[in-house]
Amino acid sequence: MSEHRTCLCAKKPTEITAFPRGGERRLERRLVYHLVYHYSLGIHINHLIFLQTYMFGWALIFNLAQVYNIYAVLCSLVFVNPILTYCVNCTDESRKLRTALLVCPFLISWLFICVAGLATVQVLEHEKGFSKGYIALVGVAIILASFICQLTGHWLFEKFNAPPSLAHGFVEAPILEGAVLMLRCGCYPIFAKKIYEEVDGIRARASEDNYGQDRCEEEEAGSGLGTRITQA
Repeated sequence: MSEHRTCLCAKKPTEITAFPRGGERRLERRLVYHLVYHYSLGIHINHLIFLQTYMFGWALIFNLAQVYNIYAVLCSLVFVNPILTYCVNCTDESRKLRTALLVCPFLISWLFICVAGLATVQVLEHEKGFSKGYIALVGVAIILASFICQLTGHWLFEKFNAPPSLAHGFVEAPILEGAVLMLRCGCYPIFAKKIYEEVDGIRARASEDNYGQDRCEEEEAGSGLGTRITQA
């Protein structure tokens, strides 16, 4: 068990581990990077909820265009490409199978979200009489609100703030959160143990080197402004 305190004070981004690129574009390396900055159960629950609403906002906008061929192409380019990249960079068939299974939660949720987005657009536009512009604004509002809720989750639950990464935040985070869910549920325990051991080592070294230690004075003095969080 490990404990830390956190408060709503602004925390500077800390690049503990660099975003994997090039030859490191395997699921293992992406998971390590993701878990370094998304370690606690609180942030996992937060992102499982608000990444779904984020994707639902995009589903509204894409379905609103009623150009389903373009919609399918966009989905493929945005989400299928990193999944295929994970598989291609696997070194053996067992890793490819494991990768395929770990991305299943995302693929299933994305399918339901696409259907829900299409149904919502049909109801709002054809039955309720809302204009396309209004529905598009609703989609944008859902996306922005989802991001705000996710950032709030980072401030509340995480010790370290990740450096900005559009590729991770917009594309890979929904896929990786589904994979983390599988690991938390007990799938591939040996693989999960290896990943978490590396993540724990990176976070421990970062703490020793005083990364991300921009804490408010009230918290350090034990004034009660901080929230104690216990992580398994």
